[in-house]
Amino acid sequence: MVTQQNKTKHMSDISACNGGSCPLRLHCHRYTCPKEELGQSYFKDPPYEMSMITSEIFNSVGVMTFTCPFFWNNQELKDERPKFENNRGLGEGIS
Repeated sequence: MVTQQNKTKHMSDISACNGGSCPLRLHCHRYTCPKEELGQSYFKDPPYEMSMITSEIFNSVGVMTFTCPFFWNNQELKDERPKFENNRGLGEGIS
């Protein structure tokens, strides 16, 4: 039996994100935050949106943009800045 006394609370109750293939995940508090062991709520799928902006001036060359209505920037949070896995400065899962 787990009691409130034995349970360690890491953070307030927010919906966390498992990141998936979201390119914003390393900079988002919902992905990098410490998670509750029991009862942590998650988004079913990462809620980011991808769109393409094209320009007829440049022969329909486009730019991909990524947005998320639930993005929570972690740049100001000391322990949650992006962590890099390799020496080239690329984020998790990027080689």
